[in-house]
Amino acid sequence: CIADAVGPEVFGSDAPVVMEVLMAGHKGTIEADDPQVPYLLQASTRIAKCMQKDFAPYMAHLLPSILSFARLDPKLDFQAADAEGDGDGGESAVVDIKGMGKMKVSINIKELEDKALGCATLAALAESLLEHFMPYLDVACEILIPCVCYKLSDDVRVAAVEAMPDLLKALKAAVDKGLQAPSSLHLLLEKAWTQLMQAAIVEPEAEGQATILSAVADCIQACGPGCLSDEQQLQLCTVVQPAVQDHLDGGGAKDEEDEEDEEEVLREVVEVLCAALKAHGASFVPKVQQTVLPLFGQLLGEQRSADDKCCALNVLVDLIDHGSTA
Repeated sequence: CIADAVGPEVFGSDAPVVMEVLMAGHKGTIEADDPQVPYLLQASTRIAKCMQKDFAPYMAHLLPSILSFARLDPKLDFQAADAEGDGDGGESAVVDIKGMGKMKVSINIKELEDKALGCATLAALAESLLEHFMPYLDVACEILIPCVCYKLSDDVRVAAVEAMPDLLKALKAAVDKGLQAPSSLHLLLEKAWTQLMQAAIVEPEAEGQATILSAVADCIQACGPGCLSDEQQLQLCTVVQPAVQDHLDGGGAKDEEDEEDEEEVLREVVEVLCAALKAHGASFVPKVQQTVLPLFGQLLGEQRSADDKCCALNVLVDLIDHGSTA
């Protein structure tokens, strides 16, 4: 996309003209099954990044298509193992299901891709529009928050996870300008927090864990000091504790990519703990001491890597810096 190539500073003055041309090509209602819709949504998010608040007038025209994508609910289709075709127009695999025997399971991949695009588009527009996204915040939250634990697609799940900080930042901008009550920010964080913690617990892949922890850190930074209750602070430490322990244990032979993913998880654990320390200071220190601090002490062992020691020292420095009164 030209907008990405030249940047907002260069493309900004041309963005409204380009958007008008795109809208002129889609007069009236945009049908969700129009093959051009994915390209329109992708282009719109890039243009919105340039136009920021000035993109708001186009939302009414685009929103129905965005929501129709994000609300897609493709289902698993079960057929006899020897059935012809791939069920609902998607991909299939034969699996052995307890009590049912071998079955052909299929799902509409195109719908999953479109759902992920719809979720990612909502997140990108929240990031660009900030307080001007408020008319659409409730419906975006209604769709995106449950998708944080979406089981059928990594892309949908990642899009929803990465959307949580964007939604909170948009609401925070509205709160800062007196357009929303401060309590609304904590209510939204509480809804997102429950799903993010559950996602962090059940996510099996290191790359996915890193994405979730990064989003949690961004959420804490977006909401600022005092955003987490004592219970949430302890829950955070409890959730990241197994990740640090797994890193210490090593978990057997791994290829280079797996090792890099696990190192990234550890770095994100440090980021989220440091974000919580900055937001809560001395009140967060006892929770760290009860759970993960002994593990970080082990990361300072003589046989540990320089990266491990660096991560441990970062946590200790922030404990001293932000929790000095504990």
